[in-house]
Amino acid sequence: MMSRKIPKYIFAILFFSTYHSFAQAPADTIQLNEGLLAGTSSPDGKILAYKGIPYAAPPVGDLRWKAPQAPKHWHGIKTANQYGNSAMQSTAARNPWTAEFINDQPISEDCLYLNIWVPKHKKGESLAVLVYIHGGGYVEGSGSTPISNGENLARKGIIVININYRLGIFGFFAHPELSKESEHHSSGNYGLMDQLAALKWVQKNIASFGGDPKRVTICGQSAGAGCVHDLIASPLTKDLMSGGIAQSGSDLVPRTPMLTLQQAEKVCSDFTTGLGMSSLKQLRDLSADKLLTLTKKLPGVLRPIIDGWFLPESVPSIYQQGKQNPIPVLTGINADEGSAKSNYGKISAEEFQKQSSQFYGVLYKDFELLYPARTGSEASTSQIESARDFGLASTYLWAVGYSKTAHAYTYYFNRAIPWPEFPQYGAFHSSEIPYMFNNLNKLMRPWTPADQQISEMMSSYWINFVNKGNPNGPGLPLWPPVESKVAQTLYIDLKTEPKLALPSNKMKFFQLFFAQQL
Repeated sequence: MMSRKIPKYIFAILFFSTYHSFAQAPADTIQLNEGLLAGTSSPDGKILAYKGIPYAAPPVGDLRWKAPQAPKHWHGIKTANQYGNSAMQSTAARNPWTAEFINDQPISEDCLYLNIWVPKHKKGESLAVLVYIHGGGYVEGSGSTPISNGENLARKGIIVININYRLGIFGFFAHPELSKESEHHSSGNYGLMDQLAALKWVQKNIASFGGDPKRVTICGQSAGAGCVHDLIASPLTKDLMSGGIAQSGSDLVPRTPMLTLQQAEKVCSDFTTGLGMSSLKQLRDLSADKLLTLTKKLPGVLRPIIDGWFLPESVPSIYQQGKQNPIPVLTGINADEGSAKSNYGKISAEEFQKQSSQFYGVLYKDFELLYPARTGSEASTSQIESARDFGLASTYLWAVGYSKTAHAYTYYFNRAIPWPEFPQYGAFHSSEIPYMFNNLNKLMRPWTPADQQISEMMSSYWINFVNKGNPNGPGLPLWPPVESKVAQTLYIDLKTEPKLALPSNKMKFFQLFFAQQL
């Protein structure tokens, strides 16, 4: 037979195809309730990633505004190598939340997917699990943003799961007709129901990945922290989780009181009447894009409510009565939570005095002694310091109440992300996420060795808490649990150590203020 010379470019194509196939080759195949699933391996073979796993059926068509249904079974081997769709949302990068913080996946109503990162481990070993719930004000966010990628955290020996859930009008829309068709006579809170479905999916399937269903910690930031509190408070989540982490979201007195089912139904039914919509069929026939556009007309209502089923009472009331699931919690705030506001540290004395007088009422004179505002410079300093102290006091006092049923640990994140172009943002809202996920390499900033050290330490605290419900471990500064006599919290900064949350005179002031609010 006559031989033929193969052109060099064919060799190049064959080499690239072989390399690409090797790099994306399905990793260990596992059996789930829904079928066989294969993931992909990291280049060093130490992490298996399973992306875009459906944990519930797509909530589309007649399933819009219904509790999530069981996921569909599939035939053959499903290769989980791509993120699933994110929830419907309108979002864009804006300082300080650059692209690394923002959803970068296609959006769709078909969004109930989760992602899992599993470290290589010995056969028979059972690993603790972290389930992360993203923030975004209940209207934006995703479980696939670069800063919340779970690979680096999984390298420390736990399984990491990020989930998507329904947002905005798709996830938190209450209506009398929806309540009427519900067997529980409630509506709204569909996003919370999605999270419950994800936790139930984890209980059924995580052992197949080498996970321990008895050691599942839920973790969330901002709105995700609110979801953590809601899940801990709900009677429907009993035995589904062993711990909770709430980042920037543990308020003794919520700034926005929870609506009742009847209040939410009234707002939403008035909204649909204004649209000329008289039936659920008309609402369900609207395109997802059209509904998303209409979301702008429902400010303040698209969030968890007291629906009488998932949340039988307000969440603060449940905690005050000690009715929540008694699991350990870790919670805290960042130093500059409000730095994205245009007037942060740039307020006149007159405006600050006016705002403070309205907010603190009969206690304003006491407030003024602690946070004077005789000049613009003084007002700007007092604005920042009083906001920080308010958050510290609110978080600490919330944790004191919680500690009557289980251990609570509080932190204060005071490390400003190095950002020479925008130093004014400091330790802004959500800036701790790349540190705790050990993901500084996912965010383009001029990191220093000190930042790397803080990230290693902070992620280790989180890992310890996931493993045993206690953040302490070898080589880490002691993190004492909250107790009422010594108001300590862990300051996370260049030097990490427990400190008084506030001086006694300031703590007494805020205790009096919150007592009035309660």
